[in-house]
Amino acid sequence: MSPTFRRGPIDLPRAESPERLFDQLPRTKTGVPSLWSHQADILRQYLAHHTETPDVALELPTGSGKTLSALLIGEWRRTALEERVAYACPTVQLALQVHAEAIRQGIGAVPLHGRHAEWDIADSSRYERSDAMAICTYSTIFNSHPALSTPGTLLFDDAHAGEQFVARAWSVSISRAEEEALYMSLLESIRSELSGFLVQRLESRDPDPRTRADVRLLPVGAMHRRMSQIDAVLANAGGDMRFRYTQIRPALDRCLFYFGWEGFLIRPYIPPTNFHSHFADPTQRIYISATLGDGGELERAFGRAPIARLPVPTGWDQRTSGRRFFVFPELLKGNIAKSLTRELIDRAGKALVIAPSNRLLDASRVNLVPQGMQVFGKADIETSLDEFRRAKRGILALANRYDGIDLADDSCRMTVLDGLPTGEHLQERFLVRSLRAGRVLEERLRTRVIQGAGRCTRGLKDHSVVVVLGEDLTRFLQRREIRAALRLEVQAEIAFGINNSEVPASELVELVGSFLAQDDDWSTQAEPYIAELRREAERTLPAGTSSLAASASKEVKAWGEVWKGEFETASRLAVEVAQQLADGVLSPYRALWLYFAASWQEIAAAESGNAALAESAKQLLRKAHGAARGTSWLRDLAPLGADEVELDPFDEQAVSTAAQHPARRMETAKWLRLRSMIEEGLAATDPALFEPALSELGKLLGAEAFKPGGKGRADSVWLFSSQWWVTLEAKSDANADGPVSMSDVRQANTQLDSLSFDRGESAPTGSASVIVTPRQVIDPDAEAIAREHLFMVGPDVLQSLAHDVIEAWRSIRASATALEGAEAETIVRQKFADCRVLPTAIRERIADRPILS
Repeated sequence: MSPTFRRGPIDLPRAESPERLFDQLPRTKTGVPSLWSHQADILRQYLAHHTETPDVALELPTGSGKTLSALLIGEWRRTALEERVAYACPTVQLALQVHAEAIRQGIGAVPLHGRHAEWDIADSSRYERSDAMAICTYSTIFNSHPALSTPGTLLFDDAHAGEQFVARAWSVSISRAEEEALYMSLLESIRSELSGFLVQRLESRDPDPRTRADVRLLPVGAMHRRMSQIDAVLANAGGDMRFRYTQIRPALDRCLFYFGWEGFLIRPYIPPTNFHSHFADPTQRIYISATLGDGGELERAFGRAPIARLPVPTGWDQRTSGRRFFVFPELLKGNIAKSLTRELIDRAGKALVIAPSNRLLDASRVNLVPQGMQVFGKADIETSLDEFRRAKRGILALANRYDGIDLADDSCRMTVLDGLPTGEHLQERFLVRSLRAGRVLEERLRTRVIQGAGRCTRGLKDHSVVVVLGEDLTRFLQRREIRAALRLEVQAEIAFGINNSEVPASELVELVGSFLAQDDDWSTQAEPYIAELRREAERTLPAGTSSLAASASKEVKAWGEVWKGEFETASRLAVEVAQQLADGVLSPYRALWLYFAASWQEIAAAESGNAALAESAKQLLRKAHGAARGTSWLRDLAPLGADEVELDPFDEQAVSTAAQHPARRMETAKWLRLRSMIEEGLAATDPALFEPALSELGKLLGAEAFKPGGKGRADSVWLFSSQWWVTLEAKSDANADGPVSMSDVRQANTQLDSLSFDRGESAPTGSASVIVTPRQVIDPDAEAIAREHLFMVGPDVLQSLAHDVIEAWRSIRASATALEGAEAETIVRQKFADCRVLPTAIRERIADRPILS
């Protein structure tokens, strides 16, 4: 019998809408039988207003069917508009999950991720013909040579996490721990742009903790000067570095270069996605998320603006998926947080543990895993979570995976968040630690924390314990403005968790047991209280959110012009960004954009020979320094000329006073005794040694420093003229266990008042009272009575400060012994600035952990 020719598939009638398409899909045994009303509402909104919108975002909470809604939009555009459609996910595991959901619902989809040489030709052909939707990963789209044909419609799942996956395509990151030889070669290529003192720190094999954490930005102009040297290092690097470098090599001089002891990062501030055809050419890009944010984070992450938002259906903005019991072991006395968490994990049987980095995850494995419990890792879930889901006991330990993990029902009932997910890369760390512009990233951090907390509550009936570990994360979730920005249900859950974590450890273990069992005590006592807290809660966005949202569009445009080499246009846009960032809380971020504007205008002036542009660049830099007051990053990065230096008045006073300190001409033996007295005193727990060392340290800093007499006074005060006062309450002899107490806070609260009374004048605005303590957390009752000027700092910070002060004085003694007046002050100013011990830098170091948050 001879073969017969086949006929091609007959096209089904084109659905008039995504909602109607659902009714035309082939019925399957596992597919959902009908759409929820809110899904239908959002599909109608899309059809009525956004079928031709280039960029549109869809926000629905976890468990509300957002993936199906997005798949229906994608399938409708494929069938009705005859477009190729690609649906991108952050990870392979999530891509497989979405593909399975599409097949369950009768939607034609093919998996196209991983190495394109291993793609099934039949599957890729179906996508090419627009016969099926491609389910892929972000890396399938964002790489130097995408194998996937350009889609007509592009969907991004978990778009709130997009920044790390999108920016990676335009980033070259070098870790000192993994690529030390390359690190040292790259350091050599920029050596001439750095001070000798800084190079010495970066070359150190065992630096102090502050040097390890420090992140700096190479001057923008230095990228032009050193581009050939940097290129020579990276172009000749081995491994996959050459491949990673190809994406930014043509525009290397338009990238930012972040550096620190731990590594380097070269990237544009905002990824130039509009120059990437697979992202820019599609007719429409759709961003899907449970948390889109309000401050322009989505636009910055994807380098695209404006992005229209579909409104969250009525009522869903106040709901969450399942129930979480937040537990805060750090609030318990006795330094038992890790051991208590280990006990809770043992009791639950299974837990997902998420840490911000591999280094911290290694510590979590050591401290948190019960004896004999199996540990699953990243490699075990690359394609599926099933092995961990099926396990009766075990820990799934992951670094920086706050999204894309679905552990619903009984597969896991506990999540441990070990540490605040900040500093994921050097750009983030620079913004938070150096620039002091953490407000810009707060939205991103809130999203990561809440997304991580929801990994085990994927449906409305799920429940999970969420253990919050680490001083930084515990403090973050205690801050009122952070909690007020969350959805009402989450606010209530966290407030309930804080209240119920202030109990003896044995009692907390029993409360967790009650929650895991979902017994009568939980349902009759806890649930009504959470409902009451939810009714009382109000959602308030942090100050500056609206300004950040408004500036995002111009930020994206400015970096687009930079990528084209249009520096004068980029500078003009950067000035407009700075004008938009008028809120006082955004001054550090405003300073960054003024610095960008100045740097780009300086480049434009050099290229054109335009003297007027060069003068304008200088004026912009002066404005940037004005906006950066109270921080030291810009003075290190782009100091003004000697004749136009605008130090804070108390910096100048400190320099003048320090230049007159006897240490400048002190005999070597006497200097060594003073140095030892400070170093040994600050390393001691005995107040009789610690307190005098504080005052002597203050004097070396150029302050009027002494221990006041009388009851209730501080252990030492540092008075920087009439510009800034610091009172220091030394609790160096305190046990490191437990929180800072109410009595400590009461004692420090009024010390500025007492000092003002003693001196007969008011304390200068911005003055601080600092509790020096090895304790890491604060009793919530103590926080409730703390005043705004109250801070806490560890003895190790004072020891690090003393190390830098002594280093500065070593150089001063070597250079300025015979100098007088202005010449001596010039040396002191330079050495204090190099070592970051001017008062503005000191304020960053000892007054950046407010007790009242």
